Amino acid sequence: MARFCKSWAAISISQGPTPVPQALAWLEQAREDSQTPDLWFDPWRAGLLSLIGRFDDARVLQSSTIERMADRGMQLGVVCASENAWRIEMNAGEFAMAEQAARRACTLLEEMGERAFWSTGAGELAQALYCQGRYDEAESWARRGGEAGASDDALTQLLSRQVLAKVEARRGHFDDAHRLAAEAVAIAEPMQAPWEQGVAMLDVAEVLWLAGDREGAIARAELATSYFEIKGATVGLERARQFHETVEGSSSS
Repeated sequence: MARFCKSWAAISISQGPTPVPQALAWLEQAREDSQTPDLWFDPWRAGLLSLIGRFDDARVLQSSTIERMADRGMQLGVVCASENAWRIEMNAGEFAMAEQAARRACTLLEEMGERAFWSTGAGELAQALYCQGRYDEAESWARRGGEAGASDDALTQLLSRQVLAKVEARRGHFDDAHRLAAEAVAIAEPMQAPWEQGVAMLDVAEVLWLAGDREGAIARAELATSYFEIKGATVGLERARQFHETVEGSSSS
């Protein structure tokens, strides 16, 4: 029971508002205090490292964790750790590699008959495809993920709407884009997950910018920045800064 509780605490600390340095310290201490080797802490550590730009360290830890889980026959652990590789590569801007990781996770989950994790993986794959400009494929996977996920699965439903809103905006369907963006905001606001909230607000900012609402886009980007500051996610802060510069540059050109 204690091990189960610590695993859930690790998830809460990693995804919640605990700043990255403190979260990393907690996970390291929890790993050292564990009486038996507990590999479930390591994927979260890898993900957190990617939020502060330590991509090589994150990849090494990620790879070694998958190998050790595979050696122990931890099938679901291997899948979840593989899914975590998507986060690392998305944060690193390596979208093709993120796509490969998400596809691998979706395939393994489908083979296992696991639908809850699969629906989230589908949304993650959709994001990687969108970032490569493959909008039709991104839409298909975003819809599949949203339809397969439970209505109260906040992360899955948020991912689906983020991608669909951006795709509709790219196509010039701004009414649909605004509706989906508003739904994404409504899902994101009550969450206690500043990284996911920040990414969602940047996606909404992109929708508004594409629709010609420069001031609204900047306001959402500033909100994203506040979420990233809470988490201490330097990668997100840099992404928000670059978006702001893009919007400013487009208005003066």
